[in-house]
Amino acid sequence: LSGKLSIAGINSPTSVTVAGAVSALEAFEAALAERKVTYKRLDLDYAFHSPEMDPIEAGIRDALATLRPGATRVSFHSAVSGARLDGAALDAGYWWRNIREPVRFRDAIDSIQATGPRIYIEIGPHPLLRGYIVGTLGEASVLNRVVPTLVRNDDGPERLWSATGQALIAGAPIDWNAWFA
Repeated sequence: LSGKLSIAGINSPTSVTVAGAVSALEAFEAALAERKVTYKRLDLDYAFHSPEMDPIEAGIRDALATLRPGATRVSFHSAVSGARLDGAALDAGYWWRNIREPVRFRDAIDSIQATGPRIYIEIGPHPLLRGYIVGTLGEASVLNRVVPTLVRNDDGPERLWSATGQALIAGAPIDWNAWFA
């Protein structure tokens, strides 16, 4: 299947995403099943992060040509580069790379971890990335906390209050001056 499939994402030490034509994916899945390797087909009709995206490059670059990114105010670690980036780098070329190149989520978590945070808050409708974060942190995960904000079918205000409480209990710093000048 070389040349027919691409690694579309390196999510953690034990998880990758593969992209390509359906027939090639089916052959790959059969080989994985034969070896009793766990896999899951994503319900997508496009192959982001692969050569399948090449035909849309010019349109993406044109559509985003007027972007004028600026410096970051908070630390930004990119899953495109796998490293810390300044916001000024987030131009049309960066966003094209975000569509075309493999996701380097594991590298981005390693980059964040190297700067010392202990609390990771996943902001989204379902904690899909939590397992990848814990897997990447490995043994260090016992010293860290990964807090989901929302859970599928449980996205009310109480869930956000719970996430806030978990972060505070884990030691998240609070800027009291922002609340009580």
